[in-house]
Amino acid sequence: MSNIFQKIFSTKKGVNLGKDSSNKDIHPIKMNLKGQRVQNIYDSGNFNINLNEAEYTGKEKGPPMLNMRTRIKVWGALCLVGLYFYLAYRLIIFRLKADDLDLMEREVNEEFKLKKKIQELDNVNAKL
Repeated sequence: MSNIFQKIFSTKKGVNLGKDSSNKDIHPIKMNLKGQRVQNIYDSGNFNINLNEAEYTGKEKGPPMLNMRTRIKVWGALCLVGLYFYLAYRLIIFRLKADDLDLMEREVNEEFKLKKKIQELDNVNAKL
């Protein structure tokens, strides 16, 4: 199966290079999965002197830095998200402080005591 694919790709290379496929100076463009050009520095002895250290050693230094406008937008968006969560936190704290929890607790206890007295009166009336 792989022989079939090799024949197809070799035929395709011959078509791309023209009738003179023996020309070794022309190399097909290699692409990675993202569609970016990839240059192998060790192909057929060609060595580009202008390669930087990362390409020569194969070590990645990380992605390139974004331009200033994009970085400002990203930082602004992060600040807005942080501000949103801070304001939501402050609103919750304000609402909890505004609701007098002690007052609400006293009211519930009074209602509970009133229900208890009513049940006692009903029990006394039932015995009579």
